[in-house]
Amino acid sequence: MRRVLIVDDNHHELAALREALEPYRAEWDVSYSLSSEAAMASLRNSEIDAVLVDARMPDVDGHAILEEVQRHFEGVIRILLADAPDEAEMLRGVESAHQVLHKPWDASKIVSTVERVCRIQEKVESPAVRDIITGIGRLPSAPKTYLALTRAMQDPDVSFVELARIVQQDAAIAAKLLQLVNSAYFGLARPTAKLNEALSYIGLRPLRSLVLSFESTSGFAGSDARLAERFQRNGLRVGSAAMTVMAGTGLEHDAFTAGLMHDIGRLALATRRPDQWQRVVEEATYNDKSMAQAEFLTLGVTHAELGAALLGLWGLPYDVIEAVAYHHRPAEVDPTRLTLAGALHIADNIVWQVSGQAGESQVGHAGLDHGYLESSGLADRIPDWQTQIAQRISDAA
Repeated sequence: MRRVLIVDDNHHELAALREALEPYRAEWDVSYSLSSEAAMASLRNSEIDAVLVDARMPDVDGHAILEEVQRHFEGVIRILLADAPDEAEMLRGVESAHQVLHKPWDASKIVSTVERVCRIQEKVESPAVRDIITGIGRLPSAPKTYLALTRAMQDPDVSFVELARIVQQDAAIAAKLLQLVNSAYFGLARPTAKLNEALSYIGLRPLRSLVLSFESTSGFAGSDARLAERFQRNGLRVGSAAMTVMAGTGLEHDAFTAGLMHDIGRLALATRRPDQWQRVVEEATYNDKSMAQAEFLTLGVTHAELGAALLGLWGLPYDVIEAVAYHHRPAEVDPTRLTLAGALHIADNIVWQVSGQAGESQVGHAGLDHGYLESSGLADRIPDWQTQIAQRISDAA
Protein backbone atom coordinates (compact mmCIF):
# COMPACT_ATOMS: atom_id res chain seq x y z
CA MET A 1 0.00 0.00 0.00
CA ARG A 2 1.27 3.48 -0.89
CA ARG A 3 1.42 5.98 1.97
CA VAL A 4 0.79 9.45 0.60
CA LEU A 5 0.76 12.88 2.27
CA ILE A 6 -1.03 15.82 0.63
CA VAL A 7 -0.23 19.37 1.81
CA ASP A 8 -2.60 22.24 1.02
CA ASP A 9 -3.88 25.05 3.24
CA ASN A 10 -7.14 25.30 1.26
CA HIS A 11 -9.84 23.28 3.07
CA HIS A 12 -12.05 23.11 -0.03
CA GLU A 13 -9.29 21.75 -2.26
CA LEU A 14 -8.29 19.18 0.34
CA ALA A 15 -11.90 18.06 0.65
CA ALA A 16 -12.17 17.74 -3.14
CA LEU A 17 -8.97 15.70 -3.29
CA ARG A 18 -10.12 13.50 -0.41
CA GLU A 19 -13.36 12.75 -2.24
CA ALA A 20 -11.61 12.15 -5.58
CA LEU A 21 -9.14 9.69 -4.04
CA GLU A 22 -11.80 7.77 -2.09
CA PRO A 23 -12.00 4.95 -4.72
CA TYR A 24 -8.29 4.24 -4.18
CA ARG A 25 -8.52 3.60 -0.43
CA ALA A 26 -7.64 -0.07 -0.87
CA GLU A 27 -4.29 0.82 -2.50
CA TRP A 28 -3.54 4.22 -0.94
CA ASP A 29 -3.30 5.33 2.66
CA VAL A 30 -3.69 9.11 2.32
CA SER A 31 -3.13 11.71 5.04
CA TYR A 32 -3.58 15.46 4.77
CA SER A 33 -1.80 18.50 6.24
CA LEU A 34 -2.79 22.16 6.22
CA SER A 35 0.66 23.55 7.05
CA SER A 36 4.35 22.88 6.58
CA GLU A 37 4.76 22.24 10.34
CA ALA A 38 2.05 19.58 10.31
CA ALA A 39 3.54 18.04 7.16
CA MET A 40 7.02 17.78 8.70
CA ALA A 41 5.53 16.21 11.83
CA SER A 42 3.73 13.61 9.71
CA LEU A 43 6.94 12.81 7.84
CA ARG A 44 8.88 12.42 11.08
CA ASN A 45 6.27 10.21 12.73
CA SER A 46 5.11 8.07 9.79
CA GLU A 47 6.63 6.19 6.88
CA ILE A 48 5.56 8.23 3.83
CA ASP A 49 6.18 7.12 0.24
CA ALA A 50 5.15 10.34 -1.50
CA VAL A 51 4.25 13.91 -0.60
CA LEU A 52 2.12 16.15 -2.85
CA VAL A 53 2.28 19.90 -2.18
CA ASP A 54 0.32 22.82 -3.61
CA ALA A 55 2.82 25.23 -5.19
CA ARG A 56 1.09 28.48 -4.29
CA MET A 57 -0.50 28.70 -0.90
CA PRO A 58 -1.17 32.14 0.63
CA ASP A 59 1.06 31.69 3.66
CA VAL A 60 3.38 28.86 2.59
CA ASP A 61 5.76 28.35 -0.33
CA GLY A 62 5.16 24.86 -1.69
CA HIS A 63 8.64 24.75 -3.19
CA ALA A 64 10.14 25.51 0.23
CA ILE A 65 8.26 22.56 1.74
CA LEU A 66 9.55 20.22 -0.96
CA GLU A 67 13.08 21.54 -0.54
CA GLU A 68 12.86 20.75 3.18
CA VAL A 69 11.54 17.28 2.38
CA GLN A 70 14.45 16.84 -0.03
CA ARG A 71 16.97 17.78 2.68
CA HIS A 72 15.57 15.66 5.50
CA PHE A 73 13.60 12.80 3.90
CA GLU A 74 15.68 11.69 0.93
CA GLY A 75 13.64 8.63 -0.10
CA VAL A 76 10.25 10.39 -0.23
CA ILE A 77 8.78 11.08 -3.68
CA ARG A 78 8.05 14.82 -4.12
CA ILE A 79 5.16 16.01 -6.34
CA LEU A 80 4.38 19.69 -6.92
CA LEU A 81 0.75 20.63 -7.63
CA ALA A 82 0.82 23.79 -9.77
CA ASP A 83 -1.94 26.07 -11.05
CA ALA A 84 -0.90 26.17 -14.73
CA PRO A 85 2.10 25.49 -16.95
CA ASP A 86 4.70 28.17 -16.21
CA GLU A 87 8.34 28.13 -17.34
CA ALA A 88 9.71 29.66 -14.13
CA GLU A 89 7.59 27.30 -12.01
CA MET A 90 8.80 24.32 -14.04
CA LEU A 91 12.45 25.34 -13.72
CA ARG A 92 12.17 25.79 -9.97
CA GLY A 93 10.37 22.45 -9.82
CA VAL A 94 13.38 20.78 -11.47
CA GLU A 95 15.30 21.34 -8.24
CA SER A 96 12.58 20.63 -5.68
CA ALA A 97 10.18 18.08 -7.19
CA HIS A 98 10.28 14.76 -8.95
CA GLN A 99 7.19 15.70 -10.95
CA VAL A 100 4.95 18.74 -11.48
CA LEU A 101 1.19 18.23 -11.97
CA HIS A 102 -0.97 21.06 -13.30
CA LYS A 103 -4.57 21.90 -12.49
CA PRO A 104 -7.19 20.73 -13.07
CA TRP A 105 -6.13 17.54 -11.32
CA ASP A 106 -8.00 14.29 -11.48
CA ALA A 107 -7.50 11.34 -9.18
CA SER A 108 -6.39 8.92 -11.89
CA LYS A 109 -3.67 11.33 -13.05
CA ILE A 110 -2.38 11.81 -9.51
CA VAL A 111 -2.38 8.08 -8.81
CA SER A 112 -0.73 7.12 -12.10
CA THR A 113 1.96 9.80 -11.66
CA VAL A 114 2.85 8.73 -8.11
CA GLU A 115 2.88 5.04 -9.06
CA ARG A 116 5.04 5.76 -12.08
CA VAL A 117 7.59 7.77 -10.10
CA CYS A 118 7.68 5.15 -7.34
CA ARG A 119 8.29 2.43 -9.93
CA ILE A 120 11.22 4.23 -11.55
CA GLN A 121 12.59 5.13 -8.11
CA GLU A 122 12.58 1.46 -7.13
CA LYS A 123 14.27 0.57 -10.41
CA VAL A 124 17.15 3.02 -10.16
CA GLU A 125 17.67 2.34 -6.45
CA SER A 126 17.92 -1.45 -6.87
CA PRO A 127 20.80 -3.22 -5.08
CA ALA A 128 22.49 -4.01 -8.41
CA VAL A 129 22.52 -0.33 -9.43
CA ARG A 130 23.73 0.76 -5.99
CA ASP A 131 26.58 -1.79 -6.11
CA ILE A 132 27.74 -0.51 -9.51
CA ILE A 133 27.60 3.16 -8.44
CA THR A 134 29.45 2.37 -5.21
CA GLY A 135 32.12 0.50 -7.18
CA ILE A 136 32.56 3.29 -9.70
CA GLY A 137 34.30 5.38 -7.07
CA ARG A 138 34.20 9.17 -7.28
CA LEU A 139 31.26 10.31 -9.36
CA PRO A 140 31.21 13.66 -11.14
CA SER A 141 29.25 16.05 -8.97
CA ALA A 142 26.04 17.66 -10.17
CA PRO A 143 27.22 19.81 -13.08
CA LYS A 144 27.82 23.33 -11.71
CA THR A 145 27.14 25.37 -14.85
CA TYR A 146 23.94 23.39 -15.49
CA LEU A 147 22.69 24.11 -11.96
CA ALA A 148 23.68 27.78 -12.22
CA LEU A 149 21.74 28.12 -15.48
CA THR A 150 18.72 26.35 -13.96
CA ARG A 151 18.67 28.81 -11.05
CA ALA A 152 19.15 31.84 -13.30
CA MET A 153 16.36 30.76 -15.64
CA GLN A 154 13.87 30.79 -12.77
CA ASP A 155 13.82 34.55 -13.40
CA PRO A 156 11.45 35.01 -16.37
CA ASP A 157 13.28 38.24 -17.29
CA VAL A 158 16.78 36.75 -17.40
CA SER A 159 18.72 37.88 -20.49
CA PHE A 160 21.03 35.95 -22.76
CA VAL A 161 23.78 38.38 -21.75
CA GLU A 162 23.40 37.23 -18.13
CA LEU A 163 23.34 33.58 -19.19
CA ALA A 164 26.45 34.13 -21.28
CA ARG A 165 28.25 35.43 -18.17
CA ILE A 166 27.47 32.13 -16.43
CA VAL A 167 28.60 30.01 -19.38
CA GLN A 168 31.79 32.04 -19.82
CA GLN A 169 32.99 30.84 -16.42
CA ASP A 170 33.79 27.54 -18.11
CA ALA A 171 35.85 28.37 -21.19
CA ALA A 172 35.69 24.82 -22.56
CA ILE A 173 31.87 24.77 -22.49
CA ALA A 174 31.67 28.24 -24.04
CA ALA A 175 33.96 27.12 -26.88
CA LYS A 176 31.93 23.94 -27.46
CA LEU A 177 28.66 25.89 -27.62
CA LEU A 178 30.12 28.35 -30.13
CA GLN A 179 31.50 25.47 -32.19
CA LEU A 180 28.14 23.73 -32.17
CA VAL A 181 26.02 26.76 -33.04
CA ASN A 182 28.29 27.47 -36.03
CA SER A 183 28.03 23.88 -37.24
CA ALA A 184 25.55 22.41 -39.70
CA TYR A 185 23.25 21.42 -36.82
CA PHE A 186 21.97 25.00 -36.66
CA GLY A 187 22.56 26.07 -40.25
CA LEU A 188 23.17 29.77 -39.50
CA ALA A 189 23.32 32.14 -42.45
CA ARG A 190 26.52 33.62 -40.99
CA PRO A 191 28.90 32.44 -38.28
CA THR A 192 28.91 34.15 -34.90
CA ALA A 193 31.63 34.59 -32.29
CA LYS A 194 29.34 36.29 -29.75
CA LEU A 195 28.36 33.90 -26.99
CA ASN A 196 25.10 35.66 -26.04
CA GLU A 197 24.07 35.61 -29.71
CA ALA A 198 24.94 31.92 -29.94
CA LEU A 199 22.85 31.17 -26.85
CA SER A 200 19.85 32.96 -28.32
CA TYR A 201 20.07 30.70 -31.39
CA ILE A 202 20.23 27.59 -29.23
CA GLY A 203 17.33 28.55 -26.94
CA LEU A 204 16.96 28.26 -23.18
CA ARG A 205 16.06 24.62 -22.58
CA PRO A 206 18.34 23.12 -25.26
CA LEU A 207 21.13 25.27 -23.80
CA ARG A 208 20.77 23.65 -20.37
CA SER A 209 20.69 20.19 -21.94
CA LEU A 210 23.84 20.80 -23.98
CA VAL A 211 25.69 22.20 -20.96
CA LEU A 212 24.66 19.14 -18.94
CA SER A 213 25.96 16.84 -21.67
CA PHE A 214 29.29 18.66 -21.96
CA GLU A 215 29.87 18.79 -18.20
CA SER A 216 28.92 15.18 -17.47
CA THR A 217 30.96 13.87 -20.40
CA SER A 218 34.00 15.78 -19.21
CA GLY A 219 33.45 14.44 -15.70
CA PHE A 220 33.71 10.85 -16.88
CA ALA A 221 35.91 10.98 -19.97
CA GLY A 222 38.46 13.40 -18.50
CA SER A 223 41.32 13.87 -20.92
CA ASP A 224 40.11 11.18 -23.35
CA ALA A 225 39.04 13.61 -26.06
CA ARG A 226 38.17 10.90 -28.60
CA LEU A 227 35.82 9.13 -26.19
CA ALA A 228 34.17 12.40 -25.20
CA GLU A 229 33.73 13.44 -28.83
CA ARG A 230 32.22 10.07 -29.77
CA PHE A 231 29.75 10.17 -26.88
CA GLN A 232 28.71 13.76 -27.60
CA ARG A 233 28.34 13.17 -31.34
CA ASN A 234 26.06 10.18 -30.78
CA GLY A 235 24.12 12.06 -28.10
CA LEU A 236 23.52 15.00 -30.44
CA ARG A 237 22.35 12.67 -33.20
CA VAL A 238 19.96 10.76 -30.95
CA GLY A 239 18.75 13.96 -29.27
CA SER A 240 18.02 15.56 -32.63
CA ALA A 241 16.34 12.37 -33.85
CA ALA A 242 14.20 12.13 -30.70
CA MET A 243 13.03 15.71 -31.30
CA THR A 244 12.01 14.68 -34.81
CA VAL A 245 9.98 11.75 -33.48
CA MET A 246 8.29 13.91 -30.81
CA ALA A 247 7.62 16.87 -33.13
CA GLY A 248 4.35 18.62 -32.31
CA THR A 249 3.91 16.96 -28.90
CA GLY A 250 5.34 19.76 -26.74
CA LEU A 251 7.96 17.34 -25.39
CA GLU A 252 10.63 18.07 -27.99
CA HIS A 253 13.05 19.63 -25.48
CA ASP A 254 12.75 16.73 -23.03
CA ALA A 255 13.32 14.38 -25.95
CA PHE A 256 16.48 16.28 -26.86
CA THR A 257 17.78 16.05 -23.27
CA ALA A 258 16.99 12.33 -23.05
CA GLY A 259 18.75 11.72 -26.36
CA LEU A 260 21.83 13.65 -25.30
CA MET A 261 22.11 11.68 -22.05
CA HIS A 262 20.74 8.24 -22.99
CA ASP A 263 24.14 6.51 -22.89
CA ILE A 264 25.68 8.28 -19.88
CA GLY A 265 25.55 4.96 -18.00
CA ARG A 266 27.59 3.32 -20.75
CA LEU A 267 30.17 6.12 -20.58
CA ALA A 268 30.39 5.69 -16.80
CA LEU A 269 31.01 1.96 -17.13
CA ALA A 270 33.55 2.31 -19.93
CA THR A 271 35.62 4.90 -18.05
CA ARG A 272 35.25 3.84 -14.41
CA ARG A 273 34.94 0.05 -14.74
CA PRO A 274 37.06 -0.67 -17.87
CA ASP A 275 37.83 -4.32 -17.05
CA GLN A 276 34.17 -5.19 -16.54
CA TRP A 277 33.24 -3.13 -19.58
CA GLN A 278 35.69 -5.14 -21.69
CA ARG A 279 33.95 -8.34 -20.56
CA VAL A 280 30.62 -6.81 -21.59
CA VAL A 281 31.96 -5.99 -25.06
CA GLU A 282 33.38 -9.50 -25.45
CA GLU A 283 30.08 -11.07 -24.35
CA ALA A 284 28.19 -9.03 -26.95
CA THR A 285 30.76 -9.60 -29.70
CA TYR A 286 31.41 -13.31 -29.35
CA ASN A 287 28.06 -14.58 -28.07
CA ASP A 288 25.75 -12.62 -30.36
CA LYS A 289 24.12 -10.58 -27.58
CA SER A 290 22.91 -7.03 -27.54
CA MET A 291 24.99 -4.71 -25.36
CA ALA A 292 22.09 -4.40 -22.91
CA GLN A 293 21.82 -8.20 -22.66
CA ALA A 294 25.59 -8.52 -22.23
CA GLU A 295 25.57 -5.85 -19.52
CA PHE A 296 22.84 -7.61 -17.57
CA LEU A 297 24.52 -11.02 -17.87
CA THR A 298 27.90 -9.62 -16.83
CA LEU A 299 26.94 -6.94 -14.28
CA GLY A 300 23.33 -7.64 -13.29
CA VAL A 301 22.31 -4.19 -14.51
CA THR A 302 22.24 -2.34 -17.85
CA HIS A 303 23.62 1.05 -18.81
CA ALA A 304 20.01 2.28 -19.06
CA GLU A 305 19.25 1.78 -15.35
CA LEU A 306 22.68 3.06 -14.35
CA GLY A 307 22.30 6.18 -16.51
CA ALA A 308 18.84 6.83 -15.07
CA ALA A 309 20.26 6.55 -11.55
CA LEU A 310 22.99 9.07 -12.35
CA LEU A 311 20.48 11.52 -13.83
CA GLY A 312 18.36 11.06 -10.70
CA LEU A 313 21.35 11.92 -8.51
CA TRP A 314 21.82 15.08 -10.57
CA GLY A 315 18.15 16.06 -10.18
CA LEU A 316 16.91 15.80 -13.78
CA PRO A 317 13.16 15.66 -14.50
CA TYR A 318 11.59 12.24 -13.98
CA ASP A 319 10.21 12.13 -17.53
CA VAL A 320 13.80 12.20 -18.80
CA ILE A 321 14.98 9.69 -16.19
CA GLU A 322 12.16 7.32 -17.12
CA ALA A 323 12.92 7.62 -20.84
CA VAL A 324 16.59 6.79 -20.27
CA ALA A 325 15.75 3.87 -17.97
CA TYR A 326 13.33 2.29 -20.44
CA HIS A 327 14.75 3.26 -23.83
CA HIS A 328 15.42 -0.41 -24.64
CA ARG A 329 12.02 -1.57 -23.28
CA PRO A 330 9.52 1.21 -24.06
CA ALA A 331 6.47 -1.04 -23.82
CA GLU A 332 7.03 -1.27 -20.05
CA VAL A 333 6.14 2.43 -19.79
CA ASP A 334 3.04 2.25 -22.01
CA PRO A 335 2.60 -0.19 -24.92
CA THR A 336 -0.32 1.72 -26.46
CA ARG A 337 1.14 5.13 -27.38
CA LEU A 338 4.20 7.21 -28.21
CA THR A 339 5.95 8.07 -24.96
CA LEU A 340 9.27 9.80 -24.35
CA ALA A 341 10.83 6.37 -23.77
CA GLY A 342 9.30 5.16 -27.04
CA ALA A 343 10.61 8.16 -28.96
CA LEU A 344 14.10 7.64 -27.51
CA HIS A 345 13.95 3.95 -28.43
CA ILE A 346 12.98 4.74 -32.01
CA ALA A 347 15.52 7.55 -32.37
CA ASP A 348 18.37 5.49 -30.92
CA ASN A 349 17.69 2.62 -33.30
CA ILE A 350 17.28 4.77 -36.42
CA VAL A 351 20.51 6.65 -35.65
CA TRP A 352 22.24 3.28 -35.14
CA GLN A 353 20.95 2.07 -38.53
CA VAL A 354 22.05 5.24 -40.33
CA SER A 355 25.47 5.26 -38.62
CA GLY A 356 25.98 1.60 -39.52
CA GLN A 357 25.19 2.31 -43.16
CA ALA A 358 27.83 5.06 -43.03
CA GLY A 359 30.44 2.49 -41.99
CA GLU A 360 30.76 3.45 -38.33
CA SER A 361 31.61 0.69 -35.85
CA GLN A 362 28.53 -0.96 -34.30
CA VAL A 363 28.42 -3.74 -31.71
CA GLY A 364 25.47 -5.51 -30.15
CA HIS A 365 22.43 -3.31 -30.78
CA ALA A 366 19.09 -4.83 -29.84
CA GLY A 367 17.08 -3.28 -32.69
CA LEU A 368 13.55 -1.92 -32.80
CA ASP A 369 10.86 -3.45 -30.60
CA HIS A 370 8.37 -4.34 -33.33
CA GLY A 371 5.79 -5.54 -30.79
CA TYR A 372 5.76 -2.06 -29.25
CA LEU A 373 5.56 -0.39 -32.66
CA GLU A 374 2.53 -2.49 -33.61
CA SER A 375 0.69 -2.12 -30.28
CA SER A 376 1.23 1.65 -30.25
CA GLY A 377 0.24 2.11 -33.90
CA LEU A 378 3.63 3.63 -34.79
CA ALA A 379 4.94 1.03 -37.23
CA ASP A 380 3.72 2.88 -40.33
CA ARG A 381 5.53 6.07 -39.27
CA ILE A 382 8.99 4.51 -39.09
CA PRO A 383 9.92 4.95 -42.79
CA ASP A 384 9.12 8.66 -42.70
CA TRP A 385 11.14 9.13 -39.49
CA GLN A 386 14.03 7.17 -41.00
CA THR A 387 14.08 9.50 -44.01
CA GLN A 388 13.96 12.68 -41.91
CA ILE A 389 16.60 11.53 -39.44
CA ALA A 390 18.96 10.25 -42.14
CA GLN A 391 18.70 13.61 -43.88
CA ARG A 392 19.46 15.53 -40.67
CA ILE A 393 22.52 13.38 -39.98
CA SER A 394 23.71 13.83 -43.55
CA ASP A 395 23.22 17.60 -43.41
CA ALA A 396 25.19 17.82 -40.16
CA ALA A 397 28.07 15.65 -41.38
